[in-house]
Amino acid sequence: MTLSYFIDPYPLPLVPHATKLLITLLIAGACASAGFLVAARQLRHQPHRKRMVKRLLRWCVSVTCITALLFFFRQQRVYVLAMPAIALAIFIAYAAWLVYVLTNGVRTMRKEAQVWRAAEERKKYLS
Repeated sequence: MTLSYFIDPYPLPLVPHATKLLITLLIAGACASAGFLVAARQLRHQPHRKRMVKRLLRWCVSVTCITALLFFFRQQRVYVLAMPAIALAIFIAYAAWLVYVLTNGVRTMRKEAQVWRAAEERKKYLS
């Protein structure tokens, strides 16, 4: 691969079997989103964990939708939006966003869990 491949503003579409990849991507994204949604509903009595799962749900839905759009742009050969460099930059941003969500989410989840446990203890002694 050369640099000209990444900055080609009008690249060729992907192979014909790439539609199977798109369908697999959409199914996987829908399954992961549904799983996070079910987990968020089951955690209604643990708000600190529910917030973390909701953040992961937003990440999963966003990644699925934007990746499907990028795939569509590539298949339709949309000028400049189909560039592999844009797709690569977006996938690097996905990874950075996931690392941020996980590190920041775990850190805040621990703090919120301590506050939640203390409130539950107070509630137990006051009632």
